[in-house]
This record gives sequence, structure tokens and C-alpha cells, in this order.
Amino acid sequence: MPKAKPGLYALYLRKSRADIDKERLGEFETLAKHEQELTALAKRDGYALDVPYYKELVSGERIADRHEFQKMMRKVSNGDYAGIIVHSVSRLGRGDPMEYGWILFVLKSSRTVIVTPTKVYDPNDPDDARFLQMEMFVSNMELGNIRSRLVSGCRASARNGCFIKSRPPYGYDRAKIDGMWTLVPNDDAPTVRMVFAKAASGVTLGETARDMNASGLRTPSGGFWSSSRLHSIVTNPHYMGMIRYGYYHREKVPVDGFETKIVQTLNEDCIMVKGKHEAIVSEDVWRKANDNCRRHSSAKVKRGKHLKNPLAGLLVCRKCGKAMIRFVNTCQSNGNKIEHYRHPPFTDCKARGANMALVVSILCDALEEIAENLDAAIPLGDEPRADELESVERQLAVESNRLDKLMELYFADAITIDEFKSRRDASEDLVRELKAKAKELGRKRKTPAELAVTVRDAIGMLRDDSISADAKNAALKQFIERIEYDNLTERQRDQDIRLFVTLKEL
Repeated sequence: MPKAKPGLYALYLRKSRADIDKERLGEFETLAKHEQELTALAKRDGYALDVPYYKELVSGERIADRHEFQKMMRKVSNGDYAGIIVHSVSRLGRGDPMEYGWILFVLKSSRTVIVTPTKVYDPNDPDDARFLQMEMFVSNMELGNIRSRLVSGCRASARNGCFIKSRPPYGYDRAKIDGMWTLVPNDDAPTVRMVFAKAASGVTLGETARDMNASGLRTPSGGFWSSSRLHSIVTNPHYMGMIRYGYYHREKVPVDGFETKIVQTLNEDCIMVKGKHEAIVSEDVWRKANDNCRRHSSAKVKRGKHLKNPLAGLLVCRKCGKAMIRFVNTCQSNGNKIEHYRHPPFTDCKARGANMALVVSILCDALEEIAENLDAAIPLGDEPRADELESVERQLAVESNRLDKLMELYFADAITIDEFKSRRDASEDLVRELKAKAKELGRKRKTPAELAVTVRDAIGMLRDDSISADAKNAALKQFIERIEYDNLTERQRDQDIRLFVTLKEL
């Protein structure tokens, strides 16, 4: 071992993912073992250690997640340390190439050496620098392989109906049965059934939350129930016996330097299979509850107040897709209230706002044009829908016969119980989809002339100041999917506001 470079040394300790797995098995406490080994090394070879030591108590692969490492590197950048003592080079960094490249740059520019039990590395020595780059590159590849194996294992377990998340849904406990993780209903399951029963009967989630709070029921953390918390329960398919994996896609994106933020999107093409756990509610109750929640998802209004925005839940910015919100300003000269639409605060989009009365007037003109087009439209009739409905009903009959034959094969011992369950579940899923399609096709559509009458009724309501904004909003939502707003005004006196109206398929 070469002679110690004079100066103060930092001792950095960090757990790896493998260390955490070993500790769960009770093998050893990683940081204590490494600390004992590295302090003995420092004493033997004459390294003066700074105190306190830098201990990373969690496995963080990114610098943004490793706060102790950030504190140490700030002092390294200032030239406070002659070197860093660490168990292995991979403990310093095995994340993205950008990160370990930055680590090497800081160490090289500050002439800080890396001391491990096997070797002392000098980043300014060409051979050591190449070795450090290779070591971190290989560690990064190993990390990528570990992540790939973990994701593959999780997806395989999810497809087998196992519950692989660490935190079970409310009303369930996580349990290991026959070597596989699954869910078992607990004492909160009756509360979950009550929530679904009320939602399926048409009671709003807000009303249910108020009743639960009034009766003394509290969340697992001791807080009050809210409609959003109940919505996360009602929309969770685990409660009808399903396993959903990969629905929420979270991705880290850089914000400032090594700071990151998590962007979450929904993945409709996720894993959705029958779980090994017991359902708390039936599939029929789950679907009724969700249908009612969607039906009640109108514009949100504070309790005790009334809706004042007739375009709530409909008007969105054409540039960014975010909602345009109603604001009220008070004119300083005469005290009059001026209503206008604009983006909520702290929005990156720079779309200009506009007077609310002007936007509503432009919408009325657009709806008049739509009504005229509907008057001139030629009714297409229901023949294509009738043919499609007949086709769906034939498929339902075929699938019903297939289920009967499947039962015969099972009772004749021609197929195993696992094969029977797999084929039955697939067939039942198809039958459910076909029934939903048949219900949609069997619904009577409005003719263009009937829809034109509905549009003109809504126009009349919009222009009548005596009618509440709530009633206007409900009338518009009968046939409008969304209204896209764009303001191309360059000079204040020449207003150029454009609305793009998307109708529902009625």
C-alpha cells in the first residue's frame, strides 16, 4: 500500500441493493461491518478521518437521492479532502454515465484520491482514471441488468395473479401463501363493501365521505375521509379480485442539475389478470360503482356554494390542454365585477385570457352553426348498427355454447382444473365485452334533427341570465365532449378568439 497522502479523508458508507436483501435474511448489518473494516484500514495506514462519517442509510442509485453523498461532494469540490475512503468504487456511483462522469471530473479537478481496501486510485493518473471509468461503466451495466431482472420477475409474478407491491390496498393484508404473495381481507373489508354499496346505489363519494367522518370512521393514518380517497378505492380493480400491474408509469426527468421530478402517466395497456386473492366485492357491484362515479364526475364545487361557470369541465386550452378557469376581477373605478377565463396560476402556457361573456357569446354563435348543419344532415338510419348488433349477438351465442362444451370437457376429465379455469376466465372476459358492446349498440341514437333541438335549447339557456350556471353546464354536457379555446388576439381592441367544439357520439 503506497504512503498516505497528507490531509483529511472522508469516510463514505452506503448500502447496496444486495446488502438490503442480505440484511432481511439476518446475515449482518452492512454499514457497521464496513465502518469497522474501513476505520481499521485508516488507523493502520495513517489516514486522518473527518467526523462525522458520511452514512447513506438507503440504497440510492441516483445522486439526487443520496443526500450524504451530495454533502460530501460539496466539500470535495472545495478541496477540503485529500481523499475518500470507501468499500468499493461502485459505492460512489453506478448510476447514469452523466453522473459517474461528473464524479470523476470533480475528483480529478480537486485532486482527490479514492482509497479502497484493495487499491488506492488517483484520478489524475491515466491508468487509474481508465480503470475507474471501466469500473463505474461495468457497475452501471450490472445495475441495468439487476433492474431488468427485477422488472421481468415482477411482471411474471403479476401475470400469475400474485400481489407484488409492498403496500396492500385498504381492506387487505399482505400474506404469503404457498410461497407466493397475495392479499387477505382484514377487519376493514366491511367498510370497503359499504363504500362500494353506496356508490353502486348512486350515492356520491363526497356524501359517503361526510357520513363516514360523522360516524367516527377514520383513515388508516387517522385522518378524515375525502371523495378523492374514496375514488382511489372504488376505481381499484383489486377489490373485484383482479391484479393490475404497470397501470401507473412513473418516469424521472431532470429539473435542475441532478435534481429530478417524477412524471406520472397512465398506461392503459397494462397487465390485468385474475388474482389469487379473494374479492371483497363482486364484479357487478364494482362496475356499477364505477359507472356511477363517472356519471357524478361533474364540475367540482365547494360545499355550500353554487356553480358559477357554465363551461366548467368543458373549456380547455387548445395549446396545452389544461382547463380554462373562471376568475372575477373588481373594477377599481366603479366596483363592477368582471368575469373572465384564463389559466390557473403557475401555468407554463402563455395563452391569453378573455372576457367570459365574450367567450359564451362566441360559443352561442358556434352552436347556432352546428344546429344549422344538423338540420341539413341526412339521417343515416340504424341499419349498420342493427347489422353489427346482430353479429355481436351471434358471437355471444357461440361463446355461450363454447362455455357449455368447456364444462363437459372438465367433467369428463379431458382437461385439468388449471386449464379449465384459464379458458373459462378468458371466455367470460370476452362475454363481458360482447355484452357491453351489445348494450351500446342497442341504445337508441338521436337523429340529427333531435340533436339540433337539444343544441338550440342549450343556446337559449346560455343567453338567459335568469338560468343558473349549473343548469347551463348540465345542458351543454348532454352533447358536448370538450371545447378547445384559442386566443389569437394581437391588439386588445381586435379580439380574435376561436372555439373548437367536439360533440359526443349520441
